[in-house]
Amino acid sequence: MTYEKITDGGLTLRLEHDSDIESPRGYQESTFFGFHNRVVSPDPAPASDPETAARIATRSQNICLPVWMYDHGARVYQAAESNPFACRWDSGLFGFIYISRADARKRHAISRITKGYLAKIKADLAQEVATYSQWANGEFYRWYIENEEGDCIDSCGGYDCRDYALSEGRDALKELTQVTRDFEEDRADCFT
Repeated sequence: MTYEKITDGGLTLRLEHDSDIESPRGYQESTFFGFHNRVVSPDPAPASDPETAARIATRSQNICLPVWMYDHGARVYQAAESNPFACRWDSGLFGFIYISRADARKRHAISRITKGYLAKIKADLAQEVATYSQWANGEFYRWYIENEEGDCIDSCGGYDCRDYALSEGRDALKELTQVTRDFEEDRADCFT
């Protein structure tokens, strides 16, 4: 699906959904799991029983946040201490995201987790859930620049912000349009 289409100097910029991006869970040190009868868990749960898995996630050697899900058309995930969604009917506890304190110290290259670092680590966990939520709902974007024949001459994807992806695509289109104009002017000078 093309969200935006801009033509300039014979080149066309298209902003589309980026369907090639892999799950952001593949490169995280944390574990994000849930138990739901219609939704696949992002990561494998540490145990097959929900109560046991919750006890493992909330152990004192882990830093953990509950993950809530709002399921109404799209599924939105958010990590917070309590349910952040206003509609209690379509939302509820999905699961947990956690990281061991040892892995958190390694990630931040620290020997002790202070209150400030604890807040930062929890903010990082919440951001991981937000990024996963965007990915699960197809909210990643890619831009393409095509010539008049429809050949792709430049593209870039993996943007989690539509406006930023469009801005970057416009900048690339502007640069390529200028390069094309300069090339045509140089070529015309050669034949005069």
